[in-house]
Amino acid sequence: MNDINPQEFGRLQAEVLAQRRDLDRMATSLEQMADAMEAVQHQLAEARGGWKTLLMVGGAAATFGAVIAKLAAWWATLGPQ
Repeated sequence: MNDINPQEFGRLQAEVLAQRRDLDRMATSLEQMADAMEAVQHQLAEARGGWKTLLMVGGAAATFGAVIAKLAAWWATLGPQ
């Protein structure tokens, strides 16, 4: 009735323990990756407003530069001839 080989049982126990350790390591790695992803999402959320501001300032500077160039060209045509 007792067909369990003690050596085979010990080997299987060792395999189960090794798999448990691997699972624990993977769970820890997964938690670290989730924390890293959360930090990246937080950083991107902060950067969104910054990009909009940067684009707005760039657009305003380009408009201002175009107006100055147009005024300079206009003034050059009205100057001494």
